[in-house]
Order: sequence, then C-alpha cells, then structure tokens
Amino acid sequence: MKKILCLLFCALLLCACVPTPTEEFVVYRGDDAIEQKLSVTEAPIAKNASDTDEAVQRFPSRWTEDAYTINDRVTVEIDAEIVQKADGLYPVYRTRGSRIMPEDAVRILEKLLPPPVSEHSAEKTKGDWTREFKAYLEEVEAHRAWIAAGMPDDGKDHDETEIPQSMIDDMTDTYMQEIQNAPEKLIESPVSDFRSLKTGDRKVFELSDGRSVCVALLANELRADIGCCTGGFVYPEDLYLDLLSEKDETYIGLWREPTLQREQAEAVLRETEEKLGLTGFTVRSAQKACLLDNHGTPAYVTAGWSFILVRDYGGYPQSVVPFAPAQILEYGAGDGFSANKPIQKEEVEIVIDESGVVSFRHSSPHEIVGVESTNVELLPWEEAKLRIRNAIAVTAPNAWLDKHDFVYRQKIWRLLLTNYTVRVRNQNDYYEMPCWVVFFDMDFREADKADFYDTIYTDEHWEKEHNDTNLLHDVLIVNAVDGSIVYTDLNDYGR
Repeated sequence: MKKILCLLFCALLLCACVPTPTEEFVVYRGDDAIEQKLSVTEAPIAKNASDTDEAVQRFPSRWTEDAYTINDRVTVEIDAEIVQKADGLYPVYRTRGSRIMPEDAVRILEKLLPPPVSEHSAEKTKGDWTREFKAYLEEVEAHRAWIAAGMPDDGKDHDETEIPQSMIDDMTDTYMQEIQNAPEKLIESPVSDFRSLKTGDRKVFELSDGRSVCVALLANELRADIGCCTGGFVYPEDLYLDLLSEKDETYIGLWREPTLQREQAEAVLRETEEKLGLTGFTVRSAQKACLLDNHGTPAYVTAGWSFILVRDYGGYPQSVVPFAPAQILEYGAGDGFSANKPIQKEEVEIVIDESGVVSFRHSSPHEIVGVESTNVELLPWEEAKLRIRNAIAVTAPNAWLDKHDFVYRQKIWRLLLTNYTVRVRNQNDYYEMPCWVVFFDMDFREADKADFYDTIYTDEHWEKEHNDTNLLHDVLIVNAVDGSIVYTDLNDYGR
C-alpha cells in the first residue's frame, strides 16, 4: 500500500507549476559537464560565500517557503534545516571498486575472533527443512481459519485474500525438493585457523571459546555472525518501529532492548577500529539492534548496538537518518531517463553486545585513486532550490494520476549537503561528490476526510522520528555541481 501511495503522490507532482531552470533539467547524462567543472580544482567564484574567503561556499541554515498546492491534490510544505560542511570546502574524490580477497578475510577474522576448532558447511539439514515446511503449512491453515471466521479484527496485519492452491502446491514441491536434497546431518572437519575460507564459501566455524560463527565471503562482501547457523540478519530499531506501526507480527516479537549502554558499545567500537586498522572511516549511524539467525524461521540471538561506518571523503556531514541505494537514475535513450543498477556504497557494519563484536560486515569496498578537485564550484543557492523543486516534479511517472481520490501533503524537513556516488563517464570509476540529499515525509487523506494519515509511523513515534533517531524516510538526491538527479527512493522507505 505504501508503495502505491508513493507512486500516486509522485505522479501528482509531475504537474507542478515551478519556474523553468536556466538550462534543460535532466538526470545525470554521462556527458562531460561534470568533468569540465572538475577541471578547475578550486571554486573560482564564491557565489554563496558569507565571508571574505572566496573559496568558501556557504548556504543558509534553513529553507522555508509558503506552502503551495499542485492541482488541488498535493500540498508541499518546505521548512527544512540545511546541514552543510563547517569549512565550506567541497572536494571530489575518484574511487574504484575493489575485492575482498580470502587472505584479507582471514586477517580480519583472526583479529576479531578466537581460533576455530572445527568447521562445517552453512546449510540446512533434512530436519531443518522439514520443520520449516511444517511451519509453513500451519501458517496457511491459520490464514484459512481466519478468513473462514469472517476475518475478525485481531490486531494483526492480515492479507484479506485467499492463498491460491497453485501457490501452495508450488511451495510444497519446493520444500519437498529441498528435503530430498539436504543432508541428514552436517559433517564437521577439524581446523585450527580460518585459512580454508575461499571466495564463495559460507561456513560455520566452531570456536575455541564454545561459540560458533557463520562466515560468508563473496567477492565484494565479508560477513561474520556469531551464533547463526546459515547466516545472520541485523534487525535495527528503525525497522522494528516501522514494523510496529504496520502490526507485522513476524518480527515484532523478536525485538529485545539491549542491556549494554551506548557509551560502552562505542568504547568497544573504538578498540575494534584500532584492532582492524579501520582508518579513514566515520560513523554514519548508531542505533539499537538485534541479531537474528536466518536459519529458516528467524530466531533471536542477541541484542546490542549497530554501528554503520562509511569512508570519510573530506569531512562531509553524514546522515543520522540512513538511506540505501534504491534507484540510481541516469540519462537513457530518447528524452527520458532510466533506473540503472544501484551503486552499492561501501559500508562496514559492526554489532556489539556485552560479549563484544557479534556481527561484522564489510560490503562493496572501494579504494581512493585520486582527488579530482579540492573544492569544486557548486550551484548558487537560488539555482539549487530551483533544481530541487523541479526534481520533485519529474522523478516519477503519472500512471496512477486521477485513479484514486486521495489528497497528499509532502513535508520537506531536511537538506543534507554531503558526498554521494556518481559514475565516471565511460569508465568503471566513481566520483564521490557533493550532492543535496532532500529528506521528506508524505501524508495522505481521503478527499472527503479532514485528517491526514501518517504513512510511516504511529503517533507516539512521530516526535521521536524527527529527532536523532535512525528512522526511515523518503529521499531525493540532486547533484550539487550540475543539478542533475542521481538518486530517488520514492517507491519504498530506505534504510
């Protein structure tokens, strides 16, 4: 439902009456416009400067405009804080994706964990698949019983449609095939180190301290989760609050509050960064989290704190509200644009409980190959505002326009001038360059009703949501150098 409402909302924005920019508004074309600006290493004119240093580029601390209505259906409210670099200097880095080699993974595991005593493959046995199949059939029967009882309001989020028998038959065939192919039991092999780990492996190591760890190594990701059989899942507080508002019973009951205090977890984080040599990173988000075992039906393992670290490209401010790559928009054939495969940004996630590090993930590693500009010239504020308003109007198709009788309210509440990833023209490299991240919330109501519904959270979380918590929001990202759209997350709520 949320995805549909987001599409409806964005479609209405297409008809917005906004001023015409001085040049054609497009998403990133992949032409040499950015390269031309990067050829000048220092901003030549401080159009936004508020002091005597011509290289410094500063912007207002807040953007507030009178609310305006689009087609009598959408009200846009802009009252946004503007977060920007303190020094007013905006460098651009060139980066390149790299691999995590087995020897790198072994080095990390040896520093994080005690030595292993045995290993076995991280897969499910016949018994595991059988129990999972039984749980699926019980869920199907419970759903049928709820529908037969007249779909009473039991406070749970139910699907009001019957599960097609063909779908049940397909799931049954899948489970039976997995049961047939799965081993009766897992065979352990004695080991004294992690050096048997190879790219593509997913293994469980029994450790000398009595614990176990599931390790998965891909070309671009290393993951290690304590106490998990086939893989771990980090269940953060922002997702818990989102599921709580939707009354999603699957994961709500698995939430636990950590007993470890944040200050204690941060001390362990600093020790871990030093131990692993994680230099050049900065904390993007810190929040409570549970570690779940993804072995069939999710199971609680422990509760602690999750820290997500990203590379520090010249001191750009980071978002306290995390978002994920959903659609990277680039100029396509004809006059339109296309949503290409997302650019996966480098992250290190470390989960800490009373025992120490219980989950480690390093994904999409990048190396810095050069500094393209020490302070690239940004669009002046008046033009940047124009580009952002136009971006809101063109980032979604109008397929749902007039098909539902809703009235919408978009509230833009934060602009973050930070670094984001843009592909280099005709190469496999990337730019980490200044971009405007526009955070907004969307409410809706039926046309004949007076009250708006909050599409994300229950009322008791509304005030907390806009403070220093890592809750979920829609975002739009506009390149601060040329005004092009490089990212949109309008169809889902990113984390």
